[in-house]
Amino acid sequence: MTDFRKILRFAFLGRIFKGIAKAILTALGMVLNNTLNGIEVVFGKWHYDLAVTPQVCFLEKMLNDEYDRIQRRVYIEEMGSTNGYFFFRATDPAYVKFYFGKAWFIKDTRYGVATGFTVVLPTDIQATDRMRAQIDRYKLISTNYTIVNR
Repeated sequence: MTDFRKILRFAFLGRIFKGIAKAILTALGMVLNNTLNGIEVVFGKWHYDLAVTPQVCFLEKMLNDEYDRIQRRVYIEEMGSTNGYFFFRATDPAYVKFYFGKAWFIKDTRYGVATGFTVVLPTDIQATDRMRAQIDRYKLISTNYTIVNR
């Protein structure tokens, strides 16, 4: 890493680098060092964020880095679509179901939803809103997911 205090010390002659000038140049070097450190931290975070893509291996890495750094037990399973079966009673209210052609359908989205992937967590790690927000940030917009503990 570059140390601007040392660079400024070597750049000026010993006669000039005394007293107030030395204090000013040392303070300038410290400000430049802190600025460079801050920029490296920000760019490091941006680089990590850009390295995470919607691909399964990168999502797993991101989740393991955040929630299970040592054992790395969080993994993602691919999932297909689930077919829902609907049963209605004669006493069900009309706003719950609707008739289309020859069949009755339901306005409930819990059934028959295609799930893109399932995030499998160990039993000692619980899903949080922060975890869901991170997954939502990096997954494809059109992809649905579920989180289960096993």
